[in-house]
Amino acid sequence: MDAVLSLRVPTLKVLTFAIAMVVIMAFPMAFAGFWWKRGMRVPEAYYQFIMEYAPYVYVTPEIGPDPFWGRAAFAAAFAIDFLDEAYHDSQFTSTQKATIYSKIVSLADFILTQQFVADSTKSYYGGFQSNETTRHFYSADAARIIPSLLRAHRLTGTSSYLDAARLAGSRFLYEMQNPPTPAIVDRYYGGFIRGIVVVGELGESELRLTQMDIENLYALIGLKMLIDYDPANKARYENMMQDAIGFLCPGFENLYLWYDPPPRGEGKWQRVGLSKSEIYDDPFAYALLGIYDYEGWSTTAQKVYNFINTIGASGEYRSYDPAVSWAGYIDVVDRLPACDYYDAVTAGILGKIRRNHDRSSFDVSTKIIDQHREQFMFWGVRFVDYSYVEHKKAMATVSWLSLLFLNL
Repeated sequence: MDAVLSLRVPTLKVLTFAIAMVVIMAFPMAFAGFWWKRGMRVPEAYYQFIMEYAPYVYVTPEIGPDPFWGRAAFAAAFAIDFLDEAYHDSQFTSTQKATIYSKIVSLADFILTQQFVADSTKSYYGGFQSNETTRHFYSADAARIIPSLLRAHRLTGTSSYLDAARLAGSRFLYEMQNPPTPAIVDRYYGGFIRGIVVVGELGESELRLTQMDIENLYALIGLKMLIDYDPANKARYENMMQDAIGFLCPGFENLYLWYDPPPRGEGKWQRVGLSKSEIYDDPFAYALLGIYDYEGWSTTAQKVYNFINTIGASGEYRSYDPAVSWAGYIDVVDRLPACDYYDAVTAGILGKIRRNHDRSSFDVSTKIIDQHREQFMFWGVRFVDYSYVEHKKAMATVSWLSLLFLNL
């Protein structure tokens, strides 16, 4: 009996060791993707870029901020969106968080300087200058900025940030949704007109840009947040969202960029390109995120995302992979990429949707960007070799891709 046991114990030990070795060898293969993602962090170069250069729109390496575009409220807003999440993330030390907090305050304060509050009789009252050197007040900018101001208010408790967000939503966007008729548009539609250009040094007149962009579905994010922060205007915000969805979603689902209302426009939905068959990718990414935030992975969101994300390489652009990021121009009629570069920012804008509903594209995108971190700081990178289209790093792109890394 003892002899038998003495034979069995070593045999059992050998078997246990063999099983353990199989598990250990299989573990890296089975979980390589998991540990690769878990080990990824926001690149230091991305973090430092935002901390040093926000709210500049573009930065030319070895030269500095692009003076033509200068500083812009929307660039500050996207930087805040990243920094607000970074402030609450364990990747960053307490010392870094103190610096991040101060940066958020400075960016939010800058945004306040870009909001027009001098004359409440003006239709652009509560809107934000497109950048420091222009007098354009776009609906899309207000849509982007409102959530960021509310996040800054939530973090700091500063009431002026909430006041600015409330004014941008309940007054400016409301005004853009309700332009005078029939002098400006022939009837009420429910979409937001593109914006207002102020003419004359003293603002003697206004030029209303009456096109209604599907990109303004991104406004759903901020308007939805405002319901919690400004309950007195809840009914207004709810009506604004429902009217915007009711009008803009049919154009969005049919892959149009904007509607051109009479009497100035053709009364038709529009695309771009010689044959009017092309779209810009980023307005659809922003609109998708707005719809997703409001109604989840709805039929509308799935229809648009799946259609665009399944437009693959063509004979002319064999290296294009929509899983990496979407092309800057896309022909949605012939289902072809219509340029030779990725609009890198869309990888970040679509990150949340892909993480939850398209893991294969998410994995491809994050892996390629991680392997080419420097190249993807530029606003456009070519399909073939990830070289830049223009020698300018973009604040919006770096901010959105930083969020992508942070949320891995």
